[in-house]
Amino acid sequence: MRTPRTLLALTVLVAGLVAPTAAQAQQVAAHSTGDEVVFTGGGWGHGVGMSQYGAQAMGADGQSSEDIIGHYYTGVALSQHSAVYAEGHLLATPNPEIWIGLHENRTSFTFSVPFDAAGGVDLCQNGDGTGPCPKPDATPQPGETWEFGRLAGSGSGQCEFRRVSPGPLETPAAPGACKASISWSGEGQAETLIVEGREYRHGTIRVRQGPLHIANLEWRFHVSLQIPLEDYLLGLREVPLGWSDAALEAQVLTGRTYAVYKTAARYGSAADEYIDPDRQDLCYCHLRSTPVDQNYEGMNNELLSASNYGRWAAAVSNTAGQVITHGGSTIQAFYSSSTGGVTENSEDVWSSALPYTRSVDDPWSLSGNPNATWTKTISTASLATKLGWNEITNVTLVNPSPAASMEVTGVKNGVATTETVKISKRYSSLGLLSPTVIGIAYVSAAPPPPPPPEPVFDDIDGSVHLVDINDLADRKITYGCNPPDNTRFCPRQSVTRGQMAAFLARALKLPAAQQDFFTDDGSSIFENDINRLVAVAGTQLGCSESGFCPTRAITRAEMAQFLVAAMGLEATGSKTFVDIEDQAFKSEIVTIANAGITLGCNPPDNDRYCPDRPVLRQEMASFIMRTIRYLGG
Repeated sequence: MRTPRTLLALTVLVAGLVAPTAAQAQQVAAHSTGDEVVFTGGGWGHGVGMSQYGAQAMGADGQSSEDIIGHYYTGVALSQHSAVYAEGHLLATPNPEIWIGLHENRTSFTFSVPFDAAGGVDLCQNGDGTGPCPKPDATPQPGETWEFGRLAGSGSGQCEFRRVSPGPLETPAAPGACKASISWSGEGQAETLIVEGREYRHGTIRVRQGPLHIANLEWRFHVSLQIPLEDYLLGLREVPLGWSDAALEAQVLTGRTYAVYKTAARYGSAADEYIDPDRQDLCYCHLRSTPVDQNYEGMNNELLSASNYGRWAAAVSNTAGQVITHGGSTIQAFYSSSTGGVTENSEDVWSSALPYTRSVDDPWSLSGNPNATWTKTISTASLATKLGWNEITNVTLVNPSPAASMEVTGVKNGVATTETVKISKRYSSLGLLSPTVIGIAYVSAAPPPPPPPEPVFDDIDGSVHLVDINDLADRKITYGCNPPDNTRFCPRQSVTRGQMAAFLARALKLPAAQQDFFTDDGSSIFENDINRLVAVAGTQLGCSESGFCPTRAITRAEMAQFLVAAMGLEATGSKTFVDIEDQAFKSEIVTIANAGITLGCNPPDNDRYCPDRPVLRQEMASFIMRTIRYLGG
């Protein structure tokens, strides 16, 4: 089974392990230790065969599509597929028709004729050609939307065509078997058909009965597009169409080769369109239109990339009919988005050792690749469940990719065990982007954080500044806000300039001053503290030439000025905030931000400082304690 990694797919499509039964899950219930395993690797997809990002880088480096194919597939050649054999069976004949699965297990689907179409489309039913064809009572015209669906209550599985818009048919089309077709592009017909929102220029829509849906006890059907191989390739969308010409040609070659291999004549007979019975039940198709096989966009490929579609069409034309062969046989052209620097041997990821999918160095895959490197962290409990162990106590990398493997230690089936596990065969079930693993780190769980300290004051429980408030009180820098009891701190009360001078004088243990610097603090209980601070920091801390304004609330901007002046810090640093550009104390704010004394005022973004907002007592605690720690105290 191929599991390609289309670059445009949004989902991770990789082969996984079989899920354990409920009984097995109970047997291997893992004990959680809180430890984690960190995998380091690169690439996206199974890593077997061609790397799409590698092909792009090789093409951009001037190498040809033949160089790309020759590098990623060992001992291969390019051949015309007019008569290609593998294992003694005919694989393809000139211009084979292939069936692309569009929709599976449906009870209905809609299709539309474009408004500007040159004509209608033809519908066939009752044996898909053995009855009246085209149906005389069902002729979709430009601008009409129709539906093909199973008749309600038809246990035999009958279906009908019915017009949905504009309005229903006055006389519904005659019902018949759930085997039908829709054709267009003939003389006087529409050039394109829209099926469930996707437009198609080439091919014929085929409806085939699927298996009985057991859950609902009803028959369902599959919808496929029968289309010539080269026309199919025009709608293939596996890589950006703006990539190098060589990369586009290499993608066409792998896409065509993969399709030819899947449409091998050995899968059936002409009576059942050469489709294997298992595929008939699954989708009645050779290939599905999703990245499970190859990502097929139909005409959308042209509409979505008009500027580059001509280059993709040229890549199809320039390689017309060419497939990749090994020893004269068409290969299974596996490919994926990228690797982490080396491709994988097919048997290391799956089971079969194919001679043309040998591991090769892939340095090109690391160029311009968003998944060139990645990390994946898995808890040991989750890893134990994925591997079927009871408990895992250690994991180490035995050898990096290719064929990466790890040594796992723990308890398996109740027994202490050390075992080597091949990562490359389990990467999907482990949730890794690729089997390319180059490093493993076992990370022991950190000890649980200590319980929060008991608050010193009655009103600070829950404050983010609790630790700093407690520390401030323990250092006798604050005593509280309700003397003589001092059981409260008043965390959301603003701080005056005089109070801040006192806090800083105590915190920095400033010496007594020999001078009175200002005329407006004579009646303030903080006069001595103001003088102590100004003696060290300078008179620029005043609010005027002769005043300090001790009773005015101090702003966060002034707080930065006080701290920088008191500590004698040089205004420097690059961390800044979006709301300080016009601030007189911008450099001081930047300085304390780079010193880690302030983080900001709007967590978790913290891109603002709120310079004009008054400093609250709880904020003051953190400002001062971070200052003390910055000074080594």
